Amino acid sequence: KNIFDLIWHQNTIESTCFAVIPHFVGEIEKLSESRKFECVIDLGFIESARKEWPDEKVPSQLLASYSEAMAYSRRYAIESLELASDKIEFRYALGAVGSLYGHGPLADFLFNLDCIGDECPKCEEFVYPSEIQESDYI
Repeated sequence: KNIFDLIWHQNTIESTCFAVIPHFVGEIEKLSESRKFECVIDLGFIESARKEWPDEKVPSQLLASYSEAMAYSRRYAIESLELASDKIEFRYALGAVGSLYGHGPLADFLFNLDCIGDECPKCEEFVYPSEIQESDYI
């Protein structure tokens, strides 16, 4: 089972997250490139969710180690840009970089780019603006 499934679910951070992340980030170096990429994206989502939900404050005794781990993970986020195999992965890598560097609104925009659209009044299907659809980033 993916460790992130245990500490983060549907944009909700589980209380164990703040204790687990510092240990996990210390082990990222040992992962394969593809697994490292997936973990960096998850870290970006977690940090984005933490800033979005004010009730999910980091417990004071874990704040220093959690903050240090997230700062350390920035280097992996930058490296993830090189690991992205297509435009969609690159978009997620940029989102993780944005999130881990404190640019939450930009990160959320990139993470949710495939949600920007609306229902077509004629065909009732979800459609994207043509510039987004033609970009291959969704």
